[in-house]
Amino acid sequence: MIIDDVETVRKALKKTLKELGIIKITETDSLLESWNILNDSFSSENPVDIIFCDWNMPKGYGIALLNKLRSSHDDRFRLFKFIMVTGAENKVLEAMDAGAHNVIHKPFSKEIIKLKLELIYNQRL
Repeated sequence: MIIDDVETVRKALKKTLKELGIIKITETDSLLESWNILNDSFSSENPVDIIFCDWNMPKGYGIALLNKLRSSHDDRFRLFKFIMVTGAENKVLEAMDAGAHNVIHKPFSKEIIKLKLELIYNQRL
């Protein structure tokens, strides 16, 4: 799942993921909608496996979603793989401390996305 309020960022990330062989991608520009999608994902044929979430959103922060997921009493929410996407380099430690699996800085490249996914899944793409 891609969560970012900027359409061009969502499109670029989606294009890169498809080039890496990930074809079933959900995207949203809303943190509130993302929570609903994640809830519905559990009963879906295509459940969300990994979240790419922008830090700074118009109606909140990606870190708030991450904290909500990691503090949930439901293991399914706590176990989502989560990559924070941000233009601010000083947010890495905060994101990692909150439970992000990794951080991607904007602007990003296909090679960086590939590397982060390989690290998370412990396999080559």
